[in-house]
Amino acid sequence: MKSDIMRKIDYYVGIPLCFLFSLVHVVSKIFLKKDRAVSKPSRILFVKFFGMGTIILSTPAIKRCRELYPDAEIHFLTFDENRVLFDVVNVLAPIRVITIRITNIRYFVPDVFRAIFLVWRLRFDVVIDLEFFARFVAIISFLSRARSRVGFYNYFTEGLYRGNFLTHKAYYNHYQHTALAFLDMVETVKSGKSLPYNKMHCQSLPMLAELGITYLATMEEKIACREKFCLKDNETLILLNPNTSAVFCDLRRWPHSHFAELGRRILASCPHAVIGIVGAHSDLVQASELEKMIGSERVVNFAGRSTIGELCLLMDQALCLVTNDSGPSHLAALTGTKIIALFGPETPNLYSPLSAHAICMYLQLSCSPCWSVYNGKRSICRDNICLQNISPEMVCEEVIKELHHS
Repeated sequence: MKSDIMRKIDYYVGIPLCFLFSLVHVVSKIFLKKDRAVSKPSRILFVKFFGMGTIILSTPAIKRCRELYPDAEIHFLTFDENRVLFDVVNVLAPIRVITIRITNIRYFVPDVFRAIFLVWRLRFDVVIDLEFFARFVAIISFLSRARSRVGFYNYFTEGLYRGNFLTHKAYYNHYQHTALAFLDMVETVKSGKSLPYNKMHCQSLPMLAELGITYLATMEEKIACREKFCLKDNETLILLNPNTSAVFCDLRRWPHSHFAELGRRILASCPHAVIGIVGAHSDLVQASELEKMIGSERVVNFAGRSTIGELCLLMDQALCLVTNDSGPSHLAALTGTKIIALFGPETPNLYSPLSAHAICMYLQLSCSPCWSVYNGKRSICRDNICLQNISPEMVCEEVIKELHHS
């Protein structure tokens, strides 16, 4: 289902429902004076639908939640396309996942009602809404009947109305990295009644490797992956990800011609290098075009041929990944590979991969970032100079440094 349709549903259906449930919440506070404090929750629900990469950015918060509440049963509500993450990331693997299919409206509507009923029946103590001002998720948190409902609240930001029924209203600090914002939300569960709740010392940005958040893989799986894709031990694998999420427009794409020029330069500089192009099955056409543009037998097209687990295995065995600002950059943070992430419409200050081996290339033009949670990650720009002006020479220089270092 297209993102524009989901936005319209969220707006035209979400606003009236949020207003209605806000009235219900006000009345219930008058007659049912509930104690909203939860010292030892037995069931906790995280909700995040959009962005596989953003779900990975939430893993430090989930780990922190486990440390605070080791006996709690943790669940996660997300779209079906994100389900595979919970099988390959060690922190996510034990979590019970509730999914909603979005392939078309025929599946979406019944899945929404099924998920709401399941959430209502399980009676969670805490619901942590990780979405940025989405009304759909706020409504689910209200219908869950949870005693504590944590989420971002708009306060004085106009146009982002999502009701007034959150019990823990976290202030969204758009100068703070998203991973830290999510960590703050977990901390608010145990905090006092001061507003906007997350009044605490700013934490240092966590690196996934330091927290022990990694991709689960055995040596047998690594060997099988190399055999499947015919990779030789004496070859240096360098991965290119020219794709972005289908949910958003092409503004985050570094030009294909730049990727092709980069690939040719790498192959000319390193005779034992092999270029691997990664992507989903839906990216196969563009990946095949890039393969032809590079024009070498030392290019392997993995798009549509690898699972998420195999993609992580490829990243783990690659020297580096050159990628647009998208999910694979965060997947790579689960491994030890070098990450060169290209930013333009978004800012690495909020979305950089949680890896000590990541380099974020960002020109900081006066118009960047033009995307934010306040404009629904939409822009009138159709000419992403912010990415076009990151030249293949600039990126190749970083790759060559890594080649020499290795």
